[in-house]
Amino acid sequence: MGYTMPLKSNYIAISTGQTIDFLLEANKKPSHCYMASRVYASAGNYDNTTTMAIIECRRNYTPPASPLLPNLLNFNDTYASANFTGQLRSLENKNHPIDVPLNVTTKLFFTLSINLSPCPNNN
Repeated sequence: MGYTMPLKSNYIAISTGQTIDFLLEANKKPSHCYMASRVYASAGNYDNTTTMAIIECRRNYTPPASPLLPNLLNFNDTYASANFTGQLRSLENKNHPIDVPLNVTTKLFFTLSINLSPCPNNN
């Protein structure tokens, strides 16, 4: 696990296989609103699915007829993706040491295949 410096952002950009922990700051008046995510794809075909969740404050207020929708970035906004990851900074210090091995003893070989051809019978 690596610790990062706190970062304020209106969006989170992560890549396939990555995870991120975040703290949502509820700094607006009580209401219902959506939290949404979708795929980032700078090239090729992509799944244009948007995933949403409703965030609901538990206070005495009248909820809106329809929750507020977030402004989503364009699916191919490379600048926004690079801008988010470019702001991440290590919290490494004497309380949070990050031990990077200086003597590499294991060699790893990775292969990657991206199949853009449809499978027979859509299986």
